[in-house]
Amino acid sequence: MGGSIVKERGNDYHFFMGRSLGRFFDAKSLYGMRIPSAFLFAVLLPLFFSEALAQFSVRIPKEFQSDDLVVGGDIFDDFNENLELEEVLEDERFLRYGRFFALNLGIGFTDFTGNRGLAYENSPPSTNFGLMAFTSFHVAFLLGFAQSKHSMFFSEKVQKDPGEEGKPLGLIDVNTFRTYVAFRYYIDTTDLTTALTYSNPYFSLRFEHWNLANKFIDRDDIADERGGGMGIGFGWGLEFPVKLKRSYINYEFLVHTVNFYDRLTNDYQDAYTDLDGVGVSNVVNYVISW
Repeated sequence: MGGSIVKERGNDYHFFMGRSLGRFFDAKSLYGMRIPSAFLFAVLLPLFFSEALAQFSVRIPKEFQSDDLVVGGDIFDDFNENLELEEVLEDERFLRYGRFFALNLGIGFTDFTGNRGLAYENSPPSTNFGLMAFTSFHVAFLLGFAQSKHSMFFSEKVQKDPGEEGKPLGLIDVNTFRTYVAFRYYIDTTDLTTALTYSNPYFSLRFEHWNLANKFIDRDDIADERGGGMGIGFGWGLEFPVKLKRSYINYEFLVHTVNFYDRLTNDYQDAYTDLDGVGVSNVVNYVISW
């Protein structure tokens, strides 16, 4: 009898489970519609697990979150902050240790190439005066002027000879006066040798206006000639400190390309076809800075 009861209860259990699963997998009613239970199970199960995972997910404190991973964050924020900090420190260092203004007083030598160089006899020294303003350790601007004297001598008659027949031009005194605006860039020598660091090497670029005056010393019947020309000077230089931030000895080498008014003249054609040529200057300056 006990076995029958157990068997009947087992049958009832299997009947009940089978009926329940059958109902579950068979269908459900939703607003009068027959919806398969398996479909509801497939839809609701991922939602259940996602909600459960959200409840137990690790919360990262805001202070430990990286802005780089936040939507709309700027991955260059840290770089910009470091760059701005370096610029501020550089400005502070310049205000403390840099030079602001300087006065250049110099003498040197100016020569020319080409036919102008062949025709000119140089009368050194050349003189230079300039006022310089620094905007940083590496950049400076100059405003100044320079002068050099030369001469030409013609012992024979040339095309420019409207006076007495057979009388040469003789001595011609040539004076050049130039005003300029210059830009200098001082090279960073922090990681170089001590000698290069203290020499303060730089590159220079000038915009120049040259005034040229020719005076005919041996010919009173010929009027003096004057003319101008625009030019560009470029080169390099060194500055050796005598007293840091106070005084320096400067050496500068420049090449001058100038469009002189008489560059293509034929006045001296029997001796020279023209007066074309490039200027070259070597100047030593004493620099007073503050």
